[in-house]
Amino acid sequence: MKHGLVSMGLLVALAMLAGGGATTGCEAEGDSDADTDADTDTDADTDADTDADADTDADTDTDADADTDTDADTDADTDTDTDTDADTDADTDTDTDTVDKKKLVATHEGCKPEPPPQPPGPRLDPYVDDDSMEWEYDIDTEVLTVTHVNAEFNCCPDELLAEGEIVTLAEGTVIRIWENEYTPNPCDCMCDYDLVSTFPEVAAGPYTLEIYQYGVLALSEEVQLGARKKLASSHDGCKPEPPPPAPGPRLAPYVDDDSMKWEYDAENELLSVTHVNAEFNCCPTELFSEGELAGSEIRIYEYEDLTGGGCFCMCDYDLVSSFTQVPPGSYELLIFQDDVEQIREAIVIE
Repeated sequence: MKHGLVSMGLLVALAMLAGGGATTGCEAEGDSDADTDADTDTDADTDADTDADADTDADTDTDADADTDTDADTDADTDTDTDTDADTDADTDTDTDTVDKKKLVATHEGCKPEPPPQPPGPRLDPYVDDDSMEWEYDIDTEVLTVTHVNAEFNCCPDELLAEGEIVTLAEGTVIRIWENEYTPNPCDCMCDYDLVSTFPEVAAGPYTLEIYQYGVLALSEEVQLGARKKLASSHDGCKPEPPPPAPGPRLAPYVDDDSMKWEYDAENELLSVTHVNAEFNCCPTELFSEGELAGSEIRIYEYEDLTGGGCFCMCDYDLVSSFTQVPPGSYELLIFQDDVEQIREAIVIE
């Protein structure tokens, strides 16, 4: 019994020891789980911080994008300014293209003799402001010939020069002739020349004709090139042949017996010109005339139409040509037959 009690007491003690150890082991396991949760939370916080950093990086990217856009805008503005400059240059080039410069054929017959001495009194320079302009235009070849009458240059030039240009401006087209001299060994004197400049390839039309000497405007005139127009023409038919002359050598009755007479209606600016004894075929289909106002010259061109065959004879007509829109002034009146000059007369109409 004694040994049995001891054994029972030993078993109880062992059992208690075994139960306490188990309890302690359970508590240790519980602590261990709590610590693990805490670690998990810490990891979660760490992840959150990392996300926050990622957000910060995103903000940085946003700033970078904004800077990039700003630079792109600046570049675009710069390009726009460059284009504007390019357009301006292009416009300037276009204006330059309107000028057609060329060297002209310039001729003269030498230094003109000085006019006779002036009457007693203050001596006036005979070459001051006495220059003038004359011109002719061939509508078929489009050649303009301009004569600068009494153009003043040195007495001993090696060469007198002329250049020409046609400039189109907003107010009209200008023909400019630039005169100069090449005088390496000048004389101590000046004299007048009639300098003729030939300007090719000039289209018909209205122009301002300007002459420059040494780069300074000397003369200017409004001209109408190639303005030949058909005129109202009339006649009373072929005139009867005059009676036979007295006995003696027979003279042709129609040779050099033509003449000119004219009338002017100032109110209507109408000039009526009669070519007396104008010689044409006896049987023309039509007699007609054309006219042009060429500077200070009034030119009348007479023609005959022989499409009907004509006759084998010639006779005289008093052919009347009416020229409209002729302003008052001093003119040279010329009559041409088949483009050959027949009569020329200086007239003053007012």
